[in-house]
Amino acid sequence: VDPESITSNSAVISFTGVNKLKEWGFHYSETEVSKNDPVKKEFLDADILFSDLKRNTQYNILPYVIDKGGKTTYLEKIRFTTAKKYADIELADPTIFLYNDTYYLYGTGGDKGFLVYSSTDLQEWKGPAGVREGYALKSGETFGTDWFWAPQVFKYKNSLYMAYAANEQIAIANSDSPLGPFTQSSPFRKISGTTTQIDPYLFIDDSGKPYLYYVRFEVNKPYKIYVAELESDLSDIKTDPLLCVEAESGWEKANPNQSVTEGPTVIKHQNLYYLFYSANYFGNIHYSVGYATSASPTGPWTKYKGSPIIDRLKIGYNGSGHGDLFRDKNGNYKYVFHVHASNSEIHPRKTAIVDIDFVDSESGIQIVTVKKESFKHLQVLLP
Repeated sequence: VDPESITSNSAVISFTGVNKLKEWGFHYSETEVSKNDPVKKEFLDADILFSDLKRNTQYNILPYVIDKGGKTTYLEKIRFTTAKKYADIELADPTIFLYNDTYYLYGTGGDKGFLVYSSTDLQEWKGPAGVREGYALKSGETFGTDWFWAPQVFKYKNSLYMAYAANEQIAIANSDSPLGPFTQSSPFRKISGTTTQIDPYLFIDDSGKPYLYYVRFEVNKPYKIYVAELESDLSDIKTDPLLCVEAESGWEKANPNQSVTEGPTVIKHQNLYYLFYSANYFGNIHYSVGYATSASPTGPWTKYKGSPIIDRLKIGYNGSGHGDLFRDKNGNYKYVFHVHASNSEIHPRKTAIVDIDFVDSESGIQIVTVKKESFKHLQVLLP
């Protein structure tokens, strides 16, 4: 079997010396092969294209030759495995949740709810794997009927929760499993607010207090990121929202007529709070990621002057932004985000990941660096 010929559904079987034979071929099976199994045979050519195979499947081969005198000789059995086949995952606004040694990936991908994929190594993803036809959260079991955007899954007080946007409002549902179903008890409810509210990110401080970072905006008004403390049961906002960041100038306003900051993610590192956010409209090729720091979860925030840390010039892909920072099994930081489908098309947006590091600086505050060579699209194993 020519190793270079093996694909997800075919392989080339070759034999040297066919000019001395009357016939050659092989029996084949997915289990132990014998003379009673199906056969492929050839008379003059040295190659047989073994096609219409199942992907990621081992095939056992029993070769034989018939010489010109009519004598049949069976040769040593061989085996090979067809290749796996992958497809790019097409989730925007993605988030990854590590739970019991398995990674779970969620994101914006339709109006029915949120699909979920799983992986043990961040390399090979399986799914959609949610308990509701691939969905971890599905319309009809919680707040929202359409526009399901920007989920975040987290553990709080020994329970699993999903914060998300639907109908341009924010809600929080809970589940016993990362695969769902994430639901609410009736009547379904949303987080209080007087404006459009999207892109939630819930951060639990060392004190145990839950803080909700999210985007507020009105029609034809700037998208700004706010923070508010939540009630301890996550039922609603406890304090008045405070402004964190808004688009001001430079990289944040590639289009002077648009003012967008969105997709917040917050972590605490060396007693400092880091707020990651995206700026510019998601359809803009200059959609990018920057960050700000603060000594308090409620601000005030100081923007990093070296932003953006992720953009089309550094990564090589248009529309690179709106993601989530998480630690892998080894404690290393990674940022999962989306990019445009191609240089000419926005949709479907594709899910990608890069490694993140913190390095010392002259200011005494560690700065965030992105290892651009670590960039890769996340891919799902096809059945």
